[in-house]
Amino acid sequence: MIKSAKKKDIDILETKGLWKASSFIRKTAEKLERKNQPVSLGIIKTAHSFIFELSPSKTMGGKYRGSGVNNYMKRIDGSTLHFAHWTKIPEQTAALEYDIRALTSNPPPLNTRDGLTLFFQQLAALIHRFVRVHPFENGNGRVSRLLTDLILLRVGLSESPIAADEINKQKYKKAMLLADNGDLRALEYIIQRGVVNAQEKKIKEKEKALRALSNKKKAHKKK
Repeated sequence: MIKSAKKKDIDILETKGLWKASSFIRKTAEKLERKNQPVSLGIIKTAHSFIFELSPSKTMGGKYRGSGVNNYMKRIDGSTLHFAHWTKIPEQTAALEYDIRALTSNPPPLNTRDGLTLFFQQLAALIHRFVRVHPFENGNGRVSRLLTDLILLRVGLSESPIAADEINKQKYKKAMLLADNGDLRALEYIIQRGVVNAQEKKIKEKEKALRALSNKKKAHKKK
């Protein structure tokens, strides 16, 4: 008799799957930007399948919710959040994809403060809509963050590690709770702050590499 997998083991397998999904998202975003193509939710379905391909839940990877799956969950404040009924998922994801394609085909001018502000407002609204549809049985939070990164990378910005650790994950959940109640500002801030932090990190890493190269050249000249 095969023993059922422990939650810790399943988490490890799904984390490996998430790494593969993240790599897929980065490569796909580069391809879309190079070919000037918009983001589609088909990409997210593929990423979702990667997350669960090593998991005992492999069969649900890349598939939208069907009958028999709950369309509600408890928020962090104890209240109940209802999702789209499974019969409405195709309709609502199609409408969402239309708006995602529009944003990634023709984003606001990202070289201006007003343009960036508008972009992050629109992005936060789209991500919140995705979570409220809750198209998958499991993994919606993870793929919503992959979708965020896909859109950001597609328009030439940095990824936004908005839930990279437990503290930030809790902030993200609270921001989503506020968004559920009609206030998207915290979610907008978290996404934007994540982009800024990622860009600052890249600059520091580049400066560090340049200093190391300069020191190496100086040491070589002294010889």
